[in-house]
Amino acid sequence: MCCMATSSKKALMRLVVSTRRSPIVSGKWLDASEARSCGLVDVMGGAAAELHRIMEESKAMPMTMSGNVDKDFATMMTTHHKTAIKMIDVLQQNGKASDLKALGAKMKANQQVEIKKMEPFTQ
Repeated sequence: MCCMATSSKKALMRLVVSTRRSPIVSGKWLDASEARSCGLVDVMGGAAAELHRIMEESKAMPMTMSGNVDKDFATMMTTHHKTAIKMIDVLQQNGKASDLKALGAKMKANQQVEIKKMEPFTQ
């Protein structure tokens, strides 16, 4: 539950809108449920909140390093590309800019190919 005073919420909403950044309270990123409890869902919007959730999920994934640079690079880049693909899917469903959506479609196709090429190195 959000414990911010209404005036603090309004100030935070203005900050989020003006900086186009995800809300931070007490030095911590708000997750989607916290943002919702603070009344920030409208500021972030459904698709923006989903992009934020995808990034938070990616940052929270444990990444065990093997010590093999090739394997670690391929594993990390595969995870990075899969996260980007999730974000592109949100853009494709909710984005307005057709040129950006077209760029996203090309990026997704390229990253899917790169994931397949890196797969043998992740074993």
